[in-house]
Amino acid sequence: MESGQGAGRLRRVTAGLFVLAALSAGLVMTGPSATAAPNDGVAETSRTRYVLDEKKRTVRVKTDITVTNQQASTATTYYFLTGHAIPIPAGAERIKATSNGSKLAVSTEKVKGTGLKVASVSFPDLHYGKSRTITWTYELPGAPVRAKKNNIRIGDGYAVFPVLGVGDDDSVTVEIVLPKSMEFSSSVPGFKKTTKGDRTTWKASGDFIEGGVSARDPKAFDEQRITIGDNRVSLQSFPGDEEWLEFAEKQVRAGLPVLEKTIGAEWPGGLDAVREDVSSEALGYAWFDEDAKEIVVSEDLDSVVLFHEMTHAWINPNTVNGRWLSEGLTEVVAQRAAEEVGAEGQKYGKAKRGSKEAFALLDWDAVGRDVTAEVDAYGYPAAYAAVSAMVSDLSDEELTAVVADVYRGRTAYDRPDDEPHGVTDWRRFLDLVQLHDPDASAEKSLRRWVLPRAEAKELSQRAQARKTYAAADRANGVWLPPEGLRRAMASWAFDDAATVAGLLEGADAGARELQAAAKAAGVPVSAAAREAYESADLADEYRSLATSLPRAAKVTTEVGAATAAVEGVQNPVTELGELVLLLDLGGASARADLDDGHLQDAAATAAGVQKRAGWAFVAGLVALVLLAVAAYAVFRLFWSPSARRRRAERRASRAPARASRPATPVQPVQPVQPIQPGPPSVGGELFGVERGPDRPRSVEQLRRDDLGVQLQKREELRRFLRDPSADEE
Repeated sequence: MESGQGAGRLRRVTAGLFVLAALSAGLVMTGPSATAAPNDGVAETSRTRYVLDEKKRTVRVKTDITVTNQQASTATTYYFLTGHAIPIPAGAERIKATSNGSKLAVSTEKVKGTGLKVASVSFPDLHYGKSRTITWTYELPGAPVRAKKNNIRIGDGYAVFPVLGVGDDDSVTVEIVLPKSMEFSSSVPGFKKTTKGDRTTWKASGDFIEGGVSARDPKAFDEQRITIGDNRVSLQSFPGDEEWLEFAEKQVRAGLPVLEKTIGAEWPGGLDAVREDVSSEALGYAWFDEDAKEIVVSEDLDSVVLFHEMTHAWINPNTVNGRWLSEGLTEVVAQRAAEEVGAEGQKYGKAKRGSKEAFALLDWDAVGRDVTAEVDAYGYPAAYAAVSAMVSDLSDEELTAVVADVYRGRTAYDRPDDEPHGVTDWRRFLDLVQLHDPDASAEKSLRRWVLPRAEAKELSQRAQARKTYAAADRANGVWLPPEGLRRAMASWAFDDAATVAGLLEGADAGARELQAAAKAAGVPVSAAAREAYESADLADEYRSLATSLPRAAKVTTEVGAATAAVEGVQNPVTELGELVLLLDLGGASARADLDDGHLQDAAATAAGVQKRAGWAFVAGLVALVLLAVAAYAVFRLFWSPSARRRRAERRASRAPARASRPATPVQPVQPVQPIQPGPPSVGGELFGVERGPDRPRSVEQLRRDDLGVQLQKREELRRFLRDPSADEE
């Protein structure tokens, strides 16, 4: 807040009111000349109490300050105090001061650019060793939400206001009195809670205190529920702030699909509420609380801030290591989303790397760093500048690929089916950026904004290691390098990577030989051989590949020859012979064995196919002869003149017997009882037919149905034999 930023500069306003008087023999001074006394010339102790009055929408403030003149006079010089001044918020009203039971005249002067004003009083000279207590009282009136000139907010169930406690070290006390129902937040650490009746007092003691505090009744809000993905999310505003609710609903609905597209992943869930809260004003930032499953933002209708906090559902400490990377990448995504939906929001000012507040961003969240408002004021815009520069050369599609890999925990050296490897740090992020855009000059941004000198030296080592890796990658054809080399590169273990690369010469030659053999033979490369190469992780495995891959190349050539022997268009007789000899099935079996890495079986099957392929024409001729003989036999049995004559004689011999039999009633045909399903038949499996509800009947079921028809026909024949006239009717 503005008030907090300016208060520190006014910490020792009192010192400026010292007056120095000089006396010397024979000289009569008509008036003292004013000059500043040393900083230790006055002691200050203070106790400030802030009491929230919700009904009157104000905060009543009372400060008791005791000042003591500690500057001893000399033979020629004496010091005395003539007044006192304190910094107060610029919007303070009804300012009063009393001392020793008397009212003191108060004058105020605004301090430009601070949100503060200085209130001053005068009193009779206060000489060395003397003390005076001044009681200051004033009120902080609340302003409507989104008011521009006053940052103090007081409404039903919420309040945010600045607090100031002036004085010497270990001599300052600040108390905040709130309704018991309200939660408390402060940018100042160290407040402790005591409750009495329906009021709660938060108290902090120590050195000069400046910051913001907020109070919130968690039950006081207006609500609108919306659906995000599969989740129901509560939008919660200050009571009566309909404008914020409309803004939040519109921007969440518009921004979510764009964020999903930009990040390359669906909304991960884990959000129950988006809440308008004064806490973000007091603390100076909005946030996404993963544990509470809520986003907390201020009253400002700022789409970028809202999108930023929504993006933290994907980019957070569970996926990214380093505050600069988390905040910088999140802001890049949020700014792009806001631009696409045509929304407006925060724009960081230009960070200056050479400013006195600057630091290497890798140290932003280092252990022991005192993270203050000044540190964050540099860190956020600098992080955005750093990440923006790193991804500036990426297209929208490439940026999405990078962010998706960050979210999924992938490295630049993973295979598509590899398991995630944890969170992304600056090293992995650099690798991912240059994976998707090899020409990206991301190192420059890292050197300028992020890395201390020690870490910056790693970039030179990485450059040489990447050249070695690229050479190894070219040496193996279109395959990825073995896992041992890829893991060493992903973890920036460049010495290990160099060692592994030196062990791959034989394996790389075998990989090229195998790929060339597969291409020449017109068959796919053995998946098992490729897997063995790309998953190799030990020195023994690298050495084994130097012999197993050439062996696989030889078998690939043999399988290709066997495949070529039976594939393609042949004359009909040869095609029939190949079918009879199961050569196509043998070729497919050889290729399957090769793909699975069963080289001995693949070689044996391929040899058998090639040997039998020479007999295909003869086998086809034999099959044709056998088919002809079978066809002639069927003809003789069913369609020859003698067969037709025999059937006619049988019909003629049965006619008199049918005419002499008395008529009998026709019995109704009993329905054939369905045959209960049995175990799956071999024929069903062979033809790919599964028996079951709503599926085609199996061969066995068809055979049983045919049996039912035969039984029905047999019953009809029996009736005919008993009553020949029934058939004639």
